[in-house]
Amino acid sequence: AFASSASALFQTVLTPYVAFFVVDAGVCKDLASPGYYAAYLTSAEHVGRVATSYAWGRYSDLRGRAQVMEQALLVIAVGSLVLGWTLDFRVAVATRFLMGCFDSTWSMCKAYAGSQFRDAPRAQARAMASLGASYGLAMLVGPAMGGLLARPAEEYPALGLRETSLLARRPYLLPNVMCALFATVAWTATRRVLRDREKLPMKAPPHGVVKEVVVPEQQQQ
Repeated sequence: AFASSASALFQTVLTPYVAFFVVDAGVCKDLASPGYYAAYLTSAEHVGRVATSYAWGRYSDLRGRAQVMEQALLVIAVGSLVLGWTLDFRVAVATRFLMGCFDSTWSMCKAYAGSQFRDAPRAQARAMASLGASYGLAMLVGPAMGGLLARPAEEYPALGLRETSLLARRPYLLPNVMCALFATVAWTATRRVLRDREKLPMKAPPHGVVKEVVVPEQQQQ
């Protein structure tokens, strides 16, 4: 649930301020015409995900869903910090694209729940429901967090932030730092809880039948 929520947060946190970012990046002069460029920035992550989702699925069959989720969460954490720091439009688009290329978290979460609770239909149903609920909640929290925390110097003049202060020079740092922190917490939980419990599939035989075995902790390390 933490992993899927981290993915949803980074996807949606820029929604409220994406037009302001395009203007601050110097691509547009005012808020009358940023939509065209905002679409590039918003969709770059999804393009990357479409390009690599199948490959990550095949890779996870060999190395495990938890390991793929750990890699994705690390990329989300680092990429969020880059997005919060940069005011370069090209860097932001490239970062979002790379984050999408490595972010297979949502599909890995569902695959993990399906394989771990295959023999317990009720537990599987509860796991899927909790994933959907946490993902949906994060989709609500992400835009709210982006809208409340972005551009604090302009939105909250009572704070008295100087033009030379860090949050004034990097107006989108704060919401992205929160995304990075949440992704780090999710990475820690995934590494400590999920990896030791995961059932890794054996290499598929010629007829494509996949068998599952429980790999001892020492072999996984």
